[in-house]
Amino acid sequence: MTLPSYKIGAYLLRPAVANDNALAALWNDRDPDHAWEGQNPTYWTEQRENAENYVLEDWAGIVFFLKIIRQIKRPECIEVSMQFSPKAHQHFDLRTTRAIGVGFAWLLKALAANGVRDLYFSSRSVPLINFAQVKWGFQKANDDPISAEAGFGRYHRTIEPERTPA
Repeated sequence: MTLPSYKIGAYLLRPAVANDNALAALWNDRDPDHAWEGQNPTYWTEQRENAENYVLEDWAGIVFFLKIIRQIKRPECIEVSMQFSPKAHQHFDLRTTRAIGVGFAWLLKALAANGVRDLYFSSRSVPLINFAQVKWGFQKANDDPISAEAGFGRYHRTIEPERTPA
């Protein structure tokens, strides 16, 4: 499966490749919430029918890994997962915050244009959760089966279909 790359302002969203495995493994090893993924060296780079992996790059290199999982039984429903540099986990630095802002705005439009109506992510990262709730309108998911685990939650946002002018 060959995925396209996208130029988004000063950023490049490109398919993750095997050469990115070492960096993904390093970041996973330093992130307790994603360390389990380090046991699967291709988690952030494998391309499957229902799971696409990208990296968002700027002038300094990879800002984050992005996994997009389309639900097979509900193709209008997407789950996203992101892996950042370990230094971005305690607080979002300006580079990470800008990249998320630009990348996520583009992603919402692209998903809406492709019929996606529900977007989910799961996280323990308080800065990421706060950012997603305040900036993008995510709310705690009603169907959150794992929220009983302390500090871990699933978040949801409805995507409005693109409107074409009359």
